[in-house]
Amino acid sequence: MKASSLLSNIAVVAGISGAMMMPPLGAIVDHTAHRRAAGWISAAILTIFNGIQAILNQNTLALAVILQIVGNFFFLMHNTSQYAYISDLSNETSKIASYASFFSIVLYISMLLFLIVVIFCAAIFQADVIQTAIISQVVAFLTAVYFFGYSWAYLFRECPPNSQLPEGSFLLSYGFRKVIITAGRIRSEIVSLKWFYLSVMLSEAACSAFLSIATTFMTTFMKMSSSEIGFAYLTVLLGGVPGSKIGEMITHRVNPVRSAQICLAIFILTTGIAAVTLTGPNETNKILYLCLFWGIALGWLHPTHTTILCTIMPTDGGQTEHMGLYIFSSQILSWLPPLIFTALNESGISMSVGLASLNLFFAVAMGLLFMIGPLALANEKSRLVGGDTDKLEEHDDIKDNDDLLTEMTDRSKDLIAKGRLQGETVGMPQKGSGMGLYL
Repeated sequence: MKASSLLSNIAVVAGISGAMMMPPLGAIVDHTAHRRAAGWISAAILTIFNGIQAILNQNTLALAVILQIVGNFFFLMHNTSQYAYISDLSNETSKIASYASFFSIVLYISMLLFLIVVIFCAAIFQADVIQTAIISQVVAFLTAVYFFGYSWAYLFRECPPNSQLPEGSFLLSYGFRKVIITAGRIRSEIVSLKWFYLSVMLSEAACSAFLSIATTFMTTFMKMSSSEIGFAYLTVLLGGVPGSKIGEMITHRVNPVRSAQICLAIFILTTGIAAVTLTGPNETNKILYLCLFWGIALGWLHPTHTTILCTIMPTDGGQTEHMGLYIFSSQILSWLPPLIFTALNESGISMSVGLASLNLFFAVAMGLLFMIGPLALANEKSRLVGGDTDKLEEHDDIKDNDDLLTEMTDRSKDLIAKGRLQGETVGMPQKGSGMGLYL
């Protein structure tokens, strides 16, 4: 194995293992009263792992790799727990779009500040690559101690189980069973969600792989130093802040599906230009301009996906499964882009081709979003079908648009005629419904 394939191989192993563990984690959060406990325990372990990595060196690389893979499991465990609290925020699509945008902005500003602190400290101490990595882990450890500690001690509350585990079911296996059941219902009854989840599988997989692939590309192909790579990611984070706000504005202007497609088009264009124009170490300055647009797209896409889901998923008892399946979909193929990149790299093919391979995922994801159709029509069918088996049986006779339109309200017909949503309250989970995640 080439040294340049190490990071992408770690991403492959972490992606596969993480995806396989998400359904059991979601079942624990959804069917037990241990949601908060799962959150603070995973937060504590992540904090300890960061502290351990601060004392590692080039002689303990194997331990660092193990901590990265195992740490990914606890990272997903933590995300499972914290996402389960989202349904208490609001039941309005326009508000959830604003919340998602705001959370994304806070996330990128926090990462930006973290990177600035690390770069500043590395410059003061004239740190090399290993020393810079240690500084970053120390900063991460101290930050995690305060924010994780305060949040789980004072902000998150204890929650009862969202639903009871069916009699005779085993907790850890029921998560997988529930994912299969929900996926089957979506395939046959709520086709718009099927196309959305397929799109998420591909686009989020490419986004997840972007960090490891871009790091390898800049280190090995572009021969960039650690400080240059730091400034490149600093530019990405700078772009993420306005990207989140731009995404919110475009979403309100057209609709979340078209907004996501525009974002994916920016991803494709930027990645394509990078693969063609970045030919070696002499092109280092160009990458900063491209990083700005990558950052805009990253800050734009994730909150837009959340808004699409909250717009078209059923509102009568199915929120738990669908929100969980969304997170599961975003992780299930996270191993595939790094695997393709590694295979190309091991075959001696230029890393520019490996970077460009991400566009295959973005392009297919963009095309799948066209299959959703009119957003208001997709939302109305989700409302009629609902989220449980009884509702599916009640509306089993609704097979085409003509039958569906006879069931729709005048307001929904008007939305379809306009071809877009204009901030109406549609498709959000009801407050307090819970959001156990079959992740």
